[in-house]
Amino acid sequence: MLVLKGAADEPRTRSGGRRGAFRVGEWQPSFSALTRPLAASVLYPVAATILGPAEIAYWAQSHPLFAWAGIVPPVLVPRPSSRRYPRPRGERSESSVSP
Repeated sequence: MLVLKGAADEPRTRSGGRRGAFRVGEWQPSFSALTRPLAASVLYPVAATILGPAEIAYWAQSHPLFAWAGIVPPVLVPRPSSRRYPRPRGERSESSVSP
């Protein structure tokens, strides 16, 4: 179960507390980087997600939360990337060598 928390001095809403305010849209939660993957999986469930190296690192940190919340986590797929390096000067390709 997720618990909605706020400041102790936060005024009560007319909807009967934070949960009531959340239900009617008066209170909007703010998710931290650690809980954002969990919230995204609840709001937009997917089988897999394509992520870069930094994203995979912080999703991996939140992985235990999925079991705690009873949610099946998506498969993390590394984003494909490549880099083209220029040929060093003076090096000739085989196609440019004449007999």
